[in-house]
Amino acid sequence: MKLSFKILVNIFIFLWVANIFSQDFSGPEITSLTLSPTNVDLSTGSVTVTASIQVSDTTGVDLSRLNLNKPYFWGGTPGIASGYNYFTSWSLISGDKYNGNYEATLELIPSKVPPDSYNFESQPLYDENGFYSSTRSSSILTVQNSTGDFSGPEITSLTLS
Repeated sequence: MKLSFKILVNIFIFLWVANIFSQDFSGPEITSLTLSPTNVDLSTGSVTVTASIQVSDTTGVDLSRLNLNKPYFWGGTPGIASGYNYFTSWSLISGDKYNGNYEATLELIPSKVPPDSYNFESQPLYDENGFYSSTRSSSILTVQNSTGDFSGPEITSLTLS
C-alpha cells in the first residue's frame, strides 16, 4: 500500500511539473503580415485595402476579443481623417484559433485620405491565457490622391480694430 501511494504521489508531481513547464506565457505569434494593395490611387474613387496575418498560439487566439482592437493606419501629413483609418475587426478566414489566417478590410475614401505614406498597426491580439502580441509596419501603404482638399482654410486678410 505504501509503495502504491508513493508511486501515485510521484506521478502527480511529475504531471504537475510537466504542466508548469509546458504552459504558454507569451502572446500569439504573428508570422506574417501582408497588405493588398500597397499602392493606391484614390483619384478615381474609393479603394478597399485588405490586411492579412497568419497567427499561431499553443493555447489558441481568444476569438471573442478580436472585435476589441481593430487594426489601423497612422502617420502621414496631415494624416487620414479621424475615424476613417480603422479597419474592420480581424476575421478568421482559414485554419483555427491555434494556427489561422485572419483578414481585416478598410475602404479608403478619397475625401478622407491625403496622398502620403502610411504605417500599419495590428493592435493587440490576445490568447486564451490573456497574453498578447501585435505587429506594425512602417510605410506599408502609399496613397496617390489628386482629388481632395487636405489643407485648412487660408486666411487672406485680417483686420483689427
